[in-house]
Amino acid sequence: MKSILNNFLNIFVLKVLIDILTAILYTFFMNALNIVMISVLGSILLIFSLGMVVLHALQENKAHNLNILNRFSEKGQIVFLGDSLTDFFPVQEFFSGMHIYNRGIANDKTTDVLKRINNVTDIAPSKLFLLIGTNDLGSRVPLEKIMHNINEIIELIKMPNPNVKIYVISQTPINRRAKFFTSFFCLFRTNTKLLALSMLEKDYCDKHGYTFIDVWDGLTDSQGNLKKEYTIEGLHLSMSGYRVISKIIKPYVMEAD
Repeated sequence: MKSILNNFLNIFVLKVLIDILTAILYTFFMNALNIVMISVLGSILLIFSLGMVVLHALQENKAHNLNILNRFSEKGQIVFLGDSLTDFFPVQEFFSGMHIYNRGIANDKTTDVLKRINNVTDIAPSKLFLLIGTNDLGSRVPLEKIMHNINEIIELIKMPNPNVKIYVISQTPINRRAKFFTSFFCLFRTNTKLLALSMLEKDYCDKHGYTFIDVWDGLTDSQGNLKKEYTIEGLHLSMSGYRVISKIIKPYVMEAD
């Protein structure tokens, strides 16, 4: 709650600064049309900032709700952990008959997962499927830092539950040409960086004896972009995209513990 109030305070300060800057520019440098353009851009920035505050509040609320659900969850089952790519993955439908808990939260970065690691440790999974990192790249977090956090996530989950099987799912590609507004969602992500992170994840799994699941090739077109039929807006997967990766992941879900 405190962080949400701080964010609202930051937005208010930003609004005041924009108004002051607009007044100064109008007085000394700019004409009315330019002032209108500045005001419109300022309003867009404020709306975006407010949206981020709301999204952050939803993240915190879902993390809290997952902790409550953990009280009614059975230990020793399968857990999928990650961001929106996991959150929107209908794992129960694609892997019917299996006891699976989805612990994905939209907009999560690796640091967010670390803050809510008890969403997973409290239910001591037998298998963990981890798909995380794309939002870090969207926020320009260095690859080395992302891998450091991924290692910390896994180590914290294994600490009270050393026999858990770890499966790291590769990053999924993007397609900046899917929609006219796709770049807004992709931010600083590039397929080059996403693929580089996947390769680091593979090397990490090989080194530590974890299972790396490569879903990248199954989703890309001839130019190495996410196929348009597999995405909603160039970043998130459509049901057709989830169907593809579920076929790749299914043997690992079904294999004996």
